[in-house]
Amino acid sequence: MNVISYYPTYSLLDSILSYSKSNTLNIYIDLKNVAKSLFIEDVVVNLVESTKRSRRIDSSIFTSFLNYIAFHKEYSLKREIDINFYVFFEMGQSYYHKNIDKNYKANREIDELFGLDKVGRELFTKINQSNLKLIERVFNRVPNVKVLCLEHFEADFIPYYLIKKSLVNDGCNVIYSTDHDMYQTLNLSENIFQYARGNDAASKRKIIMKNQIMKTYLKSNVNIPDEYFILSMAVMGDKGDNVPKVKGIGPKTIIKIIDQLVKCVEGMDNLYSNVMSDKPIFRDNIENEIDDKAILSIIENERKNSIISKNLKLTSFEIISSVFDNPPTTEILDKRKKVHEVLNNKKIIKSNVMCEALEKLNIDFDTTQLYLLYANKKMPFG
Repeated sequence: MNVISYYPTYSLLDSILSYSKSNTLNIYIDLKNVAKSLFIEDVVVNLVESTKRSRRIDSSIFTSFLNYIAFHKEYSLKREIDINFYVFFEMGQSYYHKNIDKNYKANREIDELFGLDKVGRELFTKINQSNLKLIERVFNRVPNVKVLCLEHFEADFIPYYLIKKSLVNDGCNVIYSTDHDMYQTLNLSENIFQYARGNDAASKRKIIMKNQIMKTYLKSNVNIPDEYFILSMAVMGDKGDNVPKVKGIGPKTIIKIIDQLVKCVEGMDNLYSNVMSDKPIFRDNIENEIDDKAILSIIENERKNSIISKNLKLTSFEIISSVFDNPPTTEILDKRKKVHEVLNNKKIIKSNVMCEALEKLNIDFDTTQLYLLYANKKMPFG
């Protein structure tokens, strides 16, 4: 059973490489986002029933991920390019986010999972977590793959953090995720792309890049700087993550007011600085200089409940990266240490040893695909 259908075409990858003019492809995989099938009833029920029948954890998530990486590895060998994978996901609720807003992602907490009873729900959680932990343990020991699992800390900012801090190999960077939070990362360089695929139809495949962020987000052919994206999102909220919005303000209003709003916060750098130091983002009595009702509403909401400041702390990768680099708690410090340990780890387990270990664990997998991951341009597989 394949739980990952988020595949690009070779021609799409060719076009990205052609545009970037690079011979190295860095792929950032938002694992839970690309594994959309784990939110489909038939898949969930089949995983649970399969585990009950065999009395061992169904490893379909692991094998689907192996297929996924092998597909891209085969592409790199055929095109004679280097390829690196940076896989990221979180486990458990983010303490950092919950401390800012206890309702963050509250609408994703599932009390009932497709009619499964409590035992079934607990079993599905066990299947999911066991597969994710196996992916982390195994693929951090094969060449050119780094799996970054953050416990109790949101992992969406990882591509932004890795690229901005120059912690990754130079090359063409492609993010696999439908999450529009990731648009922030595209603004770092013209050599960063986001593959945001729909559920099925090939026609829904699309690539987003720098200078297309605001056009894509607002679904309008606007000429608004990409750097204003995160402030726009802070105002409009994010329903999927339960990030609140300023009532009455949508894309059409943002298009009209965003330039003036940026002036009111005295520029994006100043805005970030004030939020990170817990200072007011609007100066005193600025209301007296403004006659736009929408901007006055934003200022009022900020004064009453810090809605913009809170939303930026929840969603701004720049701010979250700063917290990650200057951790206020030992919990966050430990997570940063783990990320750097994974990135710096060079220990690779030989392919035959890895196969033997997986076989002993009774994991169903394609040995050919696993061996494929160890091939390179100088010593191609087969």
